[in-house]
Amino acid sequence: MTESTSHRQAVTVPAVANIGTTCQVVYIEATPSAAATAIAGVPDTVAQAALDRIRTGTVSAGLAWPNAPIALRVHPHALPDGDPGLDAAFAVAALAASGQIAASRLASIAVLGALNPAGALQPLQNAAARLAAADRAGLPAAAVPAANLTEASLAAAAQVHGAATLKELVAGLRGQTPLMSPVAWPTAPPHPGADLADLPASWSSARRVLEIAAAGGHHLLLIGPAATAAQLAERLPRLLPNLDPHTATGVAHLHRQAGTLPLDAPVRQRPPWQAPDPHDSVPDLAGTLKRPGAVSLAHAGVLWCANADLMSGRARDVLRLILDQRRINAIGARRQAAYPAAAQLLLSATGCQKPATGDGCGCPQHVHNRILARLGPLFDRVDIHYSLPPTTPPEQVDRADGPPPGSAIVAARVAAARANARAARRPWHINAEATAPALREALDRVPAAWLAPLRHAQACGMLSPRGTTQVLRLAFTIADLAGRAMPNAGDLADANCLEVRTGLRCPMRKRPAAKYRRISRDREGRELGIERQDEDLDALADKRGLVWVDDYFDNDLSASTNSRKPRPDYDRMLRDAKAGKFEVIAAYTTSRLTRRPREFEDLIDLARDHGIEFQYIRSPEFDLTTAQGRGIARTLAARDAEQAETTAELVQRAHRQRAEMGEIHGGQTPYGFTQVWDRGKLVTYVENTGQADIIREAYDRILAGEGLGGIAADWQRRGIATARGAKWTRRTIQSMVIGPSIAGYREHNGDLFEAKWPPLVDRDDWTRVREIVGVYASDRQGNHKPRTGNGNARKYALSGLVFHAAGGGCGRVLYGCRMPTDKRPDRYGYVCTTPACRRLFIDGQAVERFILDQVCEVIDGRALAAAIEADKSKEDPGREIRTAIADDERRLQRVQDEYDDDQIPQAEYRRRRDRLTTRLDDNRRKLADLSAARVVLPTGDELRAQWPTRDAIWKRTILGAVIRRVTVGPMPKGMASHLTQRRTETDDEYAGRLDLHRATVLAARVKVEWLH
Repeated sequence: MTESTSHRQAVTVPAVANIGTTCQVVYIEATPSAAATAIAGVPDTVAQAALDRIRTGTVSAGLAWPNAPIALRVHPHALPDGDPGLDAAFAVAALAASGQIAASRLASIAVLGALNPAGALQPLQNAAARLAAADRAGLPAAAVPAANLTEASLAAAAQVHGAATLKELVAGLRGQTPLMSPVAWPTAPPHPGADLADLPASWSSARRVLEIAAAGGHHLLLIGPAATAAQLAERLPRLLPNLDPHTATGVAHLHRQAGTLPLDAPVRQRPPWQAPDPHDSVPDLAGTLKRPGAVSLAHAGVLWCANADLMSGRARDVLRLILDQRRINAIGARRQAAYPAAAQLLLSATGCQKPATGDGCGCPQHVHNRILARLGPLFDRVDIHYSLPPTTPPEQVDRADGPPPGSAIVAARVAAARANARAARRPWHINAEATAPALREALDRVPAAWLAPLRHAQACGMLSPRGTTQVLRLAFTIADLAGRAMPNAGDLADANCLEVRTGLRCPMRKRPAAKYRRISRDREGRELGIERQDEDLDALADKRGLVWVDDYFDNDLSASTNSRKPRPDYDRMLRDAKAGKFEVIAAYTTSRLTRRPREFEDLIDLARDHGIEFQYIRSPEFDLTTAQGRGIARTLAARDAEQAETTAELVQRAHRQRAEMGEIHGGQTPYGFTQVWDRGKLVTYVENTGQADIIREAYDRILAGEGLGGIAADWQRRGIATARGAKWTRRTIQSMVIGPSIAGYREHNGDLFEAKWPPLVDRDDWTRVREIVGVYASDRQGNHKPRTGNGNARKYALSGLVFHAAGGGCGRVLYGCRMPTDKRPDRYGYVCTTPACRRLFIDGQAVERFILDQVCEVIDGRALAAAIEADKSKEDPGREIRTAIADDERRLQRVQDEYDDDQIPQAEYRRRRDRLTTRLDDNRRKLADLSAARVVLPTGDELRAQWPTRDAIWKRTILGAVIRRVTVGPMPKGMASHLTQRRTETDDEYAGRLDLHRATVLAARVKVEWLH
């Protein structure tokens, strides 16, 4: 047919294109053009190659290519990579636009197929997927290559026609000759695998396991000799039913993508069989963006993984996707591909270091456990675990009960069981896919007594919740084989026995493991790092089938080579491991366990002598029972130790440098300061006025002789709190006032450096306060620790100053004691404990008021003021003591350096160190006593005002600064100890006369000796 200008027209031809990973309907628009013939919607290079291919194929088919220019365009989607499957549609559109095909015959038929240079229609890999997209778009008919005709007719509901060449396709569209019609799907030939009848008759349980696995699609793990496992595995495919047409076309598409099924080969009805090598890479198993892997090629069939315990961890994770997600996602930088992976998993593992010997190898149990544990999460997700029977020689087989059933008989029972399952209208496709909620809903009508054994096994720890779900799946399959719609008590019991029959399910279902967590620094005590490790370790346990026997954690403890702190939980874990409490120790990394090479040797001994396995989240796993694994472990230990020591040296040097520059180290802000930040960095401190006033008040009161306990009690009454809102104590006040920060110093390892922030107190006062409240006591190692509190603080103002008068008395000190009465519950006094003195007593409050009046008068007198000024002008009595302390500290450091350099033996070092530290302690105490004695006395009026609110320590300090001693004599003869009120006296008159009498008595009994 020649082209006519009058017949040129705009034409639209439906087609189906690959858009990413999906198929979508597109329309090929052909319109007359004033320019050259071109294809729009694809890249220029791809468009030119496609146009040349279409033109050549059209001409080779004996058709006339349009002479007039035609514009071809893909609508509504652009094709960045092109699509050869649109070649036939482009050719038909070009011919129709030139008037060679009527446009009315093309509106409702999708044209699919690629053209070769000879004009033949090439088959498509995904013809079924393309026709499914045409069905969704509502197209009533489609034309495909003849090689895809049968496959397409099975997958599509539309009317499908076929053609072998472009010329046949055009003739059919013109109505000249009919297009090809689909033919019946041929019956699948029997599977060529081995027959069950060839197995020993004594293997009846193995046949039963294969039958149940085939009927329910259950994943199966065969444990035992590899040769025996292979005999059973190669017989499983013959028991499976044929694929339905929809599934078969999907499987064919996967195999054509992988290149294992030719495009012109018929669709296979039998389930696929894949047997990857245990050493295959992850791309070989999972696939890539361009082709599916072995896992997807086994979709709707069987994936046979022999020696699965030899597979890598990443390969086992790929297999886990079959059990959990049933699909594989391959993700690239710009695109991704999704492959189905609903395969029945058939695994084998030797469970022994001597697989050739089979049963009775004599390997320890922990060796079996360690080898099977390599399966990781696969072990716990497989429905059936079966220990293979020993190989029975043919001459020992007893066939008295007749020959065992062959594969054809068992396959018929499997097909009947699946038909029964479909007739029961359950909410799942096959029993292996049943979920726990669906199973519970389906078993609502089952008597509770039938489920009681399962609940008991779960309560005893013999079955986990996942194991219970697997038992229920197996029970439904056993019921289907027996022709029952619901499992009965016998089916549940048989499924439970099948679940635990290997003897491995109970101990191996959850491997006993120890969880160890540690974090080196947790200054706030929040244990956040411990919580993070805990979450990751729980995920590891779920992934690898571990159950925590005990939990061990050491918070805020380092495991480096420089640390000497004990780790109590780590030591307890080692003891429990030696006692056989668990089989696995799980940690975040090897460095979380230890960084010390010596401790790594202990871990190696645990693995070698007690079969302990170590599993980590962020560290490589190695077998410590082999020489190579131990070598790797020792190398990692040495590297961790080197990194820890190098880091410690760098950190210490950086801290020293920052201290020398007076910069802030970080941590909690000292009391009395506020932080100053610049661009997200802490740069310095500034004075916090309110807190600084509190510090200065404490300094004034300490220098005035008041004790820390009294200051703390006063601040508690006044509601003054620490920076964190806590109550002040003697310890916290001491830490605050002796801190170097408030004096403008930056301290590092005992050395003081000029800080970049201003001091809050005078540095001389800071030195005196440190001498008063910060006296250091050294232990036997030479470490100095601050003395806290006030020791045996005085409870009464005159303690140690009041004595019994020598004339008529014993001359000994009087002791303060409480003597409450009904009217005066707080009454106290001073008493002589000598029996001959008949417990001489004087009221404490009365004598203190009497002494206070005299002290105030003396303080205000000129004589005492002159004496105090003369005492201040004297040379500082503590200068010599300070010089002696400094000399002894230098000597102690020199002794330490000589010992570190191996210049003196240990015995000599200890002798000289103990002598120097004892002398240092004595001199520091003397200096503290001298500093405390240099009290700043208030005036008389100030003393009277402060006396009621001050504590006994402050009062005793003030009195001791001016009084040498107070002597108390007996009651003068002829003087009444108490006066009674006269009838003519008023209360005020009586009170005045009583006060005068008491003053007279005290003046007669009490004598004061002054220091100045």
